Amino acid sequence: MVGRAFKAALAALVVAGAAAPAFAADRLYYVYDPDSANAKLFTGVTTFVVKKGLFGKTPLEMFGQNGKSVSLGGDADRPFSIDEAADLVKAGKNDPISLYAVGGADGGKGFAKAACAGAERAWLVTTPFEPHTKLKVQVIGWNAEKKAAFFCTQLDFRYRGEYAAPKFGRVPVNDGNGAAKGW
Repeated sequence: MVGRAFKAALAALVVAGAAAPAFAADRLYYVYDPDSANAKLFTGVTTFVVKKGLFGKTPLEMFGQNGKSVSLGGDADRPFSIDEAADLVKAGKNDPISLYAVGGADGGKGFAKAACAGAERAWLVTTPFEPHTKLKVQVIGWNAEKKAAFFCTQLDFRYRGEYAAPKFGRVPVNDGNGAAKGW
C-alpha cells in the first residue's frame, strides 16, 4: 500500500512540474513603441501579455510605460455587435480585427474615462498580434445613458520585441523605458 501511495504522489509531482513550464510557454510579452501622438499620450511604450492559442494570439493584459495596467478579456456582455464595432472603427469586410473588453481593479473605468470622454466602459479593437508588424488599437466606449457605442481614439504602435514568459510565473518589471524585463 505504501508503495502505491508513494508512486501516486511521485506521479502527481511529475505532472505538476511538467505543467508549470507548459503554462509559462503559452505566454508571450509583445513590446511596442508608440507610433502616434495618442499612443504617446495614453500609454507610451506598451507591453501586451499575449496567450498563444490554437486560433491565434489573445491579449490578456496591457501595461503602459506609466506602470499602469488593464486586463483584457472576453466581451460576452458587450451591448453592441462585432459588426457595429467594425463600422465604428471603419474596418473593411476582410480586415482581421479582434474585440476585447477593458477591465482591471476598477473594472476599466479609469481607462475608459481617460481614453473616452463620457464612456463608462471601453473595448479595444485590435489588429492581429504578430511579430515585426505594426499594431493598431482602436478604443470604443459605451454610454449607458444614450445606450450607444462610440469611437474614442486610435493608438498606433511599432513593434519593438517579443519576450517569452518568465519561468515559474515570475512577474516582469518595467525597465523605465516601458519594456518588461527582470526574469
